[in-house]
Amino acid sequence: MSDVDRRLYAHDHDGMVQDDKYGEWYHESAVRELVEALAKCKRLHYYCDDCWYTCPAHPEGSCNDDKKGAVCNCGADEWNAKIDDLLTHYKGLTDE
Repeated sequence: MSDVDRRLYAHDHDGMVQDDKYGEWYHESAVRELVEALAKCKRLHYYCDDCWYTCPAHPEGSCNDDKKGAVCNCGADEWNAKIDDLLTHYKGLTDE
């Protein structure tokens, strides 16, 4: 939808934003609440008192010599990347 079309159509949708990716209309306040909730969904790297099982990407690292480097093996990096994609998408709807 062009900027002109969006302005002409907006008078019927006060307080609403359109998701160009999915073509849906959402209440802007609901999108803001979703963004706040998504930001709280990020994960930390797994930590265990027995550092053998700690994720190598955790700040304290892992004692397991087979887990060299700081490469995440607990899924936090993958999960957080998905959350970041969603945050970018939905923040773009509210022009923040």
